[in-house]
Amino acid sequence: MFNSIGVGEIVVIAVIALIVMGPEKFPEFAKIAMRAFRDVRGYVDDIKKEMANELNPVKREINQLARYKPEEYIDKLASAITAAVEDDPQPKPNSAQEGQKPAETVSAESSPDTPPPQEPYKYED
Repeated sequence: MFNSIGVGEIVVIAVIALIVMGPEKFPEFAKIAMRAFRDVRGYVDDIKKEMANELNPVKREINQLARYKPEEYIDKLASAITAAVEDDPQPKPNSAQEGQKPAETVSAESSPDTPPPQEPYKYED
């Protein structure tokens, strides 16, 4: 903000202020303006330092996380899940184990007046 003001701009502002205020009030105005300029610059520097102090831990954490490769972790997790599923000793349930009766039993129990029972909808992956 104040770093972009050069010597040339300050001279132009000083000349305009000298013309507007006159030679009697200009030295007083210059002292006040320079003091205000220094104060504002000090406030800005303090704010920059505070922001840097607050953001440095966050930057360090982001840099630490950037070193990890999430794709590798996902691949390892997927292969571990696949290996666990393949090594699972429990057999997968079939229709007889899910509580459904075999087709012969269902047809023998049903009468010609009742419609055959419908199988529940199964979600497939």
